Amino acid sequence: MYVSEKFLRDYSTAERDVVGRHHYEVFPDVPEKWREVHRQALAGRVSSADRDPWVRVDGSVIWTRWECRPWYEADGSIGGIIVDTEVITDEVLAEEALRTSEAHLRTLVDTLPDMVWLKDPEGVFLSCNRRFAQYFGAPVDEIVGKTDLDFLDEEFAASIRAHDLVAMEAGGTTMKEQEVVFAADGHREVIETLKTPVIAADGGVVGILGVGRDITQRKRAEQELAASNDLLTNLARLVPGVIYQYRLWPDGRSAFPYASPGMTDIYEVTPEEVREDAAPALGRLHPDDRDRVVELVEESARTLETFSCEYRVLLPRQGLRWRWSEAHPLRTADGGALWHGIILDITQRKLAEQEIRRQADQLKRTQSGAVLAMSKVVESRDPYTAGHELRVTQLAVAIGAELGLRGGVLEGLRLAGMLHDIGKIAVPAEILSKPGRLSPVEFSIVQQHPRAGYDILAAIEFNEPVALTVLHHHERLDGSGYPQGLRGEAILLQARILAVADVVEAMASHRPYRPSLGLEPALDEISGGAGRWYDPEVAGACLRVFDAGFSFET
Repeated sequence: MYVSEKFLRDYSTAERDVVGRHHYEVFPDVPEKWREVHRQALAGRVSSADRDPWVRVDGSVIWTRWECRPWYEADGSIGGIIVDTEVITDEVLAEEALRTSEAHLRTLVDTLPDMVWLKDPEGVFLSCNRRFAQYFGAPVDEIVGKTDLDFLDEEFAASIRAHDLVAMEAGGTTMKEQEVVFAADGHREVIETLKTPVIAADGGVVGILGVGRDITQRKRAEQELAASNDLLTNLARLVPGVIYQYRLWPDGRSAFPYASPGMTDIYEVTPEEVREDAAPALGRLHPDDRDRVVELVEESARTLETFSCEYRVLLPRQGLRWRWSEAHPLRTADGGALWHGIILDITQRKLAEQEIRRQADQLKRTQSGAVLAMSKVVESRDPYTAGHELRVTQLAVAIGAELGLRGGVLEGLRLAGMLHDIGKIAVPAEILSKPGRLSPVEFSIVQQHPRAGYDILAAIEFNEPVALTVLHHHERLDGSGYPQGLRGEAILLQARILAVADVVEAMASHRPYRPSLGLEPALDEISGGAGRWYDPEVAGACLRVFDAGFSFET
């Protein structure tokens, strides 16, 4: 009798002119379910459904909300049926999408390691995740609709309610830390609780969302870190000097991000004064040392090698002081450098070193005076060889320097040169000054002077083997020397040098038993005996120093 245009569109019927035609003629494939609904309506009963699928002619499915009722003639008889159908496909799809989204959200929330819950403004639970349910020790569906008071003691529940009210009044997220006991297994956790009010469109609070995060490990780590910092701070107070971090930026700025309390003594500035800018401390550097310190810092920053330096500072209260610093650099992300190091007060050590040097210089002068005195004793017993020890020493030191000897070794050679004939004290003066050739007995007595010299000098503590050098200075490479007949490397190098210098000086100088043979024959002797009696390297060095212009000083 009548259909709407929307009916034709929604049901995708191919027929457009359906008025006056039977329903089953237009829809020949009407399921039996609908035929029964029609029969029920014709029998006077009303049928309906809030959600029902309908397969259209083209195979697509729509969802409908419908009602089928009889319509009556004027006489009260049933004249037909009225079908009121509302297509709710979009609504159904939206509900399904919402359910899917809620399922996804529920899965997500339930898998979170955090506790999540939602309450209404009165504190009644609207929802919670499984993690929260473990806390209360009850299933989720037994928690919803209840309050904290149903699961916790009155005092604790009241404190939670107070926090809820604070969060709702604040209008934003609030945080609180508290230790809780999980009812599921009794274990304790420190929970960081974040509570945020849920605001409706009209601005009213309709609930409160809570998130509880287990921060037990973090709190334990914080406690351990605090204890460690306390320990380091206490240790730093006990360490002499200052423990520090020094930061150098690419633009040249510098600071001490950390400095122990010792900074007050080391530079007479507080750690706070140099935390952002190192200038107050750097201004204490001695003007003569500042450039050197800066250069070493820049080199350490460039190479990432350890910074180590001794330097002076000028302090308002303490005056001139010595400092020593060592620090290990790391490259920072911005291309600068960060050092971790220590600075010590070494003033007392430097003063002690100065005193030691003074005493060492005094001892050296005393020792040199004693050596000179002993050499004069030898000369006084043999005036014909006066100056021999000094000239031998001059040549021996020149040869030693040519061979690369330095420092204490060269000084030991000098002392041995001055004392190499000290043993002649034990030789009778008449033998030393005899103008003619010595008899075998007399020569054997002279041959004992290296041993006698060794015995005298062995009782004196030298830094170098002076006594042994004196003992060896008449030994020869081939074993033909005396007093021990040593060969090659068994003879001390200093003694091999002294042997060459002794021969050259003796041949070139006047002796009681002969006139001077001259320098050329002496050098020929050394050149010809190199490798047999004399060390060839020592002999070569001797010839080179004379070629370079060496001459004996009288």
